[in-house]
Amino acid sequence: PALLNLAEVILKGYGYRVLLASSARQALEILDQEPVSLVISDIIMPEMDGYRLASMIGEKYPHIRVQLVSGYSDAEYADNVDQELHRNIIYKPYSSGQLVKRIRALLDMSSE
Repeated sequence: PALLNLAEVILKGYGYRVLLASSARQALEILDQEPVSLVISDIIMPEMDGYRLASMIGEKYPHIRVQLVSGYSDAEYADNVDQELHRNIIYKPYSSGQLVKRIRALLDMSSE
């Protein structure tokens, strides 16, 4: 929760609209109700990991970009996941500059 709130403060400070979800299920509910361009998700979560969430988002909302973050090495997933997602994980602890730079790059890709 503390990192979630910190990311919210950072992104709002750069003018982004931020919607918070405490679970993958809640994130999917928000996506059903709100226009969203990008989702930031931890890889390790209860009920559903970030790769599964990203897969579900890609199937239902192909226009939404996903950025995964993790505090752990996830080599166990490397052969079974979207390689672009895996290559672009932001590892904790990350800097605000690193987060904002990656978010901007993903959003710019969406508008191409």
